[in-house]
Amino acid sequence: MLMRRWMAVAAAPLLVTGCSYFGSQHADDWRGRTDVDSAELAINTVLRDIDPCGFVDAESIKAKIPRAISYGYAEGFDRCTLRLGAYDGDFTSDVSATIGFDFTPDPGEMVEQPTDAVQVGGITIIHMLGPTSNRGWCRYVFNLGVGDVPDPSSRGGVADLMKRVRVEVRASLSNDPGPGRPIYPCKEAIAIASGAAQIRSRQLPGRSDSVPFPAGQDPCALFPDLRDFSNYSPGGTGMGRGLYGCLFSSGPPGDPKTHRVRMTLRPVDPHEPDTSSYGDERHSVVEQRDGVELHVSTVTRRYDKPFCEVYVFLGSEYRPTYFTPERARPEDVRVPGAVLRGTSSCDDIKDVAAAAGKRFRP
Repeated sequence: MLMRRWMAVAAAPLLVTGCSYFGSQHADDWRGRTDVDSAELAINTVLRDIDPCGFVDAESIKAKIPRAISYGYAEGFDRCTLRLGAYDGDFTSDVSATIGFDFTPDPGEMVEQPTDAVQVGGITIIHMLGPTSNRGWCRYVFNLGVGDVPDPSSRGGVADLMKRVRVEVRASLSNDPGPGRPIYPCKEAIAIASGAAQIRSRQLPGRSDSVPFPAGQDPCALFPDLRDFSNYSPGGTGMGRGLYGCLFSSGPPGDPKTHRVRMTLRPVDPHEPDTSSYGDERHSVVEQRDGVELHVSTVTRRYDKPFCEVYVFLGSEYRPTYFTPERARPEDVRVPGAVLRGTSSCDDIKDVAAAAGKRFRP
């Protein structure tokens, strides 16, 4: 009797804590196991259904940037990467660019500096300076617009948040020109942004079957397949809000005993598990777990204890689209993948990786 009473008393605060932390009245609904606002979750779903590479006006770019090489999903599924060849100026450097999404800053955030604007197809494209040094890169933005966006529901502030979504074009040099040298790849950036705005004025480019899987998938949808994790948080590093990253946690934020695994769905160089420069030393092996092939690396960084990093290949190799076929390069090959790191044990990270391999393979 005493044991039963102790268990009931111990369980009560856990239930209360769970309700207050997750803010959900439906404990069996995994989507409520996060403290991220429901409006932001809805926006993430909308943006994953849009194809960033669908904003590439290939013919216009070939005419304005004749040295351009390719475009496609080379760095992330939330952005389209364009390789533009050598910089057209008296500075030796390659130029690349990305098309992705961002949000107008929240009140109180570091202020952007709009410098000039142009109209293309009825859309205003703004040249935006960042709050710190802008050398070596150039950025243009325009509002995505909500008129034909699928289901911009007004519930939970979704429509208001959707109005803040922008298409962002950022061009950058591979070499830093150094302080005092006003070198910016703005010619390339405005050429890409103008073509993107022209396309947006006609249509909203949705995901097509040609986009590598798992582009368009919610990485946090893995949560119901996992054991020993009590909550999740969407997001990650990179442009926009990290549409393809998810952090799985065993307890509340701030608790030092909480174990966490971060998973990112992204394009992977087939040789990356063995050659990644992340960390100071790396030892990699290939393992099988639950029928899924895992590329497991023990990574050592100076001043930190070794940690585990796991790669899972989720599909077939693919290449970007080339503006001219003769510019194809072997190093452009990518594989859809999941990359996992965390503070959990390596066995826990492998378990999550195996679950990802099962869920996100086409």
